[in-house]
Amino acid sequence: MQEISGLTGVTELEVVLYDQPSDKDRNDKLLSSIGKCANLEYLIIYGDYIPSDELPLSTNFSSLERLKVAGRFGKVPRWLAGLTTLRKLDIRVCKLDQDDLMILGGLPALSTLALICIYRKKAEQTIPPGFPSVEVFSFDSYVPWVTFEQGAIYAETEKPPPEALCLPS
Repeated sequence: MQEISGLTGVTELEVVLYDQPSDKDRNDKLLSSIGKCANLEYLIIYGDYIPSDELPLSTNFSSLERLKVAGRFGKVPRWLAGLTTLRKLDIRVCKLDQDDLMILGGLPALSTLALICIYRKKAEQTIPPGFPSVEVFSFDSYVPWVTFEQGAIYAETEKPPPEALCLPS
C-alpha cells in the first residue's frame, strides 16, 4: 500500500473496497495510502463499506476535486469534512442524519452534490444551513418530505438558487 502513495503522477483512480466488516482496517489503510497521492484529483470508490470516521492525519487528499462513491458507505465519514478542495461529490449512504448533512454542508468548495440515502426514514428530512458554494444539488431518498432550513443550499444574496433540485422519489 505504500507503493500507492508514491504514485505522484496519478490524477484519477478507481478502487474497489472490501465489503466485510472485518475488512475495515484494510480499507482504511488503502484509503489512507490513496489520500497521500499528491496530485489525485478524481477518486471513484466501489464496494459497500462502513468507513472509519477518522483516517490517519497524514491522509489529506490535498488535490481531490471529485469523489464518487459508486458503492455505498454506511454513513458519511467525518474525514470528508477535511476535503477542502472537493468540488463534486456523488455519494450513496445507507443512513443519513443531521451530523452527516452538517459535514456535507461545511465543504467550502463543493459546487455539485448528488446524495442518495438508501435508508427508509419515516420522518421528514431537514437540510440545515450550509452548502455555501453548491450550484447543483440532487437528493434521492425514501423520505416523505424534505424541508430546507433558512440559509440551506444558498445564502440570501444575488446568487440564484441551485440549477437542479431533485426531491425524494
